[in-house]
Amino acid sequence: FPVSYETGAMSIMFKLVEEAQKNGELKIDIDPKQFALDILTIARGVIYHWCQVKGAFPLKEKATLMVWPYIKFYSLK
Repeated sequence: FPVSYETGAMSIMFKLVEEAQKNGELKIDIDPKQFALDILTIARGVIYHWCQVKGAFPLKEKATLMVWPYIKFYSLK
């Protein structure tokens, strides 16, 4: 994922994090850019591992399983 906050996946994730903070769903004391980067880094790691094992597990389910605890840690709801 490119590390540009103006385009692509990073832009979408950054906007979602900002919106979640404004809606009181995520803690406001976290940097939305860093949070977005962390989520995408975790996802990238899952994708990389999935490629290494030649798609031996369901990618979407594993990515959700890995990312969800991080999101829940910062969640207010």
